[in-house]
Amino acid sequence: MKLGYTIVYVPDVSASLTFFEQAFGLQRKFLHESGTYGELDTGATTLSFAAHALGDMNFPGGHVHADTSPQPLGFELAFVTEDVPAAHAQAVQAGAAELAAPQRKPWGQTVSYVRCPDGVLVELCSPILPTPTGPDTMDTDRTLRTERTLPFSPQAIYDAFASAEVLASWWGPDGFTNTFGTFEFKVGGPWVFTMHGPDGKSYATKSFFAELEPAQRVVIRHDCPPHFTLTVQLLPVAGGTHLTWAQAFDDAETAQAVQAIVGPANEQNLDRLTRALALAVGRV
Repeated sequence: MKLGYTIVYVPDVSASLTFFEQAFGLQRKFLHESGTYGELDTGATTLSFAAHALGDMNFPGGHVHADTSPQPLGFELAFVTEDVPAAHAQAVQAGAAELAAPQRKPWGQTVSYVRCPDGVLVELCSPILPTPTGPDTMDTDRTLRTERTLPFSPQAIYDAFASAEVLASWWGPDGFTNTFGTFEFKVGGPWVFTMHGPDGKSYATKSFFAELEPAQRVVIRHDCPPHFTLTVQLLPVAGGTHLTWAQAFDDAETAQAVQAIVGPANEQNLDRLTRALALAVGRV
């Protein structure tokens, strides 16, 4: 069994089809010559509209008319879009009533709600983010990934990368310190430094900043063995920032070999970042 149709009973099928074309950019599949049934081209599951008169025929006990109900009915149509604010504005301009303006949810999705002239409740939402993998795990054969939510703004976390002094205080696993040589926080800018381990050994390191988007994204290319690209994504959520840390090695063999060491080290690195940010705002 599969879901084939979503059928909404409305007062004017033609008007509903036209509204959904104008408000949400959908394409009409057809309107029956009787004007009592029509469909939109919505992929595997067809969104269609039927006249209330057909509903009266199908349901002898009657049915609730969404267009005359004081409040929205207890179901919604959800349309996924990359730009919720723009889609929301277009729907309202086409005649929808705003129920909830676009807002970022704690899980990272942007969502808004409108009510169409025929009474239908519509959710406009961005794609759902991938399910967090939790503590550092291998999500491909060469990428170590971890995620967590920190009680600090995206800008504060971004600034913890931008400042050489702050970055040196938290970079690396527990017990490590850093001596920076060259540090130019700009796209293509070099970052040359030495990491000093708790065992007294030192490790010369050379990287550069491959991509920088203030308060959103930091991409660091580790330009010496083991070669990898670290991508840090910052997404504002209620109460702070959802941080994604993805370390993609150049080859799977190296990734598999270092996973047992690098995985816990990444978690320690984020613990140190959290403590450094807490110190910066006087929370500890």
